[in-house]
Amino acid sequence: MVKVFGLKIKFTLITLSIGLISFGTAAFLASRWTAKEFEEHYQERATLVWTHIIHDLESSMLQEMHGEILRTLDLYRTSQGVEEVRIFNSKGEEAFVKQQGPRDPGVEEALRSAKPVHVEIQRDENQIAKYIIPIQNKPECRSCHGKDMPLRGALVLSLSMKEMEADIGQLKKRFFILFAL
Repeated sequence: MVKVFGLKIKFTLITLSIGLISFGTAAFLASRWTAKEFEEHYQERATLVWTHIIHDLESSMLQEMHGEILRTLDLYRTSQGVEEVRIFNSKGEEAFVKQQGPRDPGVEEALRSAKPVHVEIQRDENQIAKYIIPIQNKPECRSCHGKDMPLRGALVLSLSMKEMEADIGQLKKRFFILFAL
C-alpha cells in the first residue's frame, strides 16, 4: 500500500511540475509576443505621426502659408508622448524655429543615406525613440526647392517610451499574477 501511495504522489508531483513548467513557459512566451506587439504598435504610431507632420508641412508650404508651419510644429510638440519635433533643411540646419537647437548627427546620416534613422536614447530616466525621417523633394515642391535636390530636409521626431514600458510592465505583472494563481 505504501508503494501505491508513493507512486500516486510521484505521479502527481511530476504532473504538477510539467503543468507548471508548461504554463510558465506559455506565460513567458505570451508576454514576450505581446510586448513585441506593443513595440510594433508604437512603431506604427510613430509612422502615423511623422506622416501627418510631413503632410501638414507640405500643405502649408504649397499654400504659401509659412506662418502655419510653426503653429503646426508647436501643436505636435505638445501632443502626449512627443518629446521633440524638429525640421532640418537639406544642409542639416534647423528650420522653422524661434531659436535653433544643437546640430544632430543623425540628421546628417539620414540626409546622406536618404533613409530613415531610428535610435533609442536615455534622457532623464526616460527611454526615448528618436526617428529621423528624410523629407523627399516631390514634383510639386521642386519649383521652390530645386529640381536636382532629391531631399528637402529631414524631420526629427522623438517619442517617449514611458507609456509603452508601463503597458508592458502591467502586462508582465498580470501574467505573473496569473502564473502565481
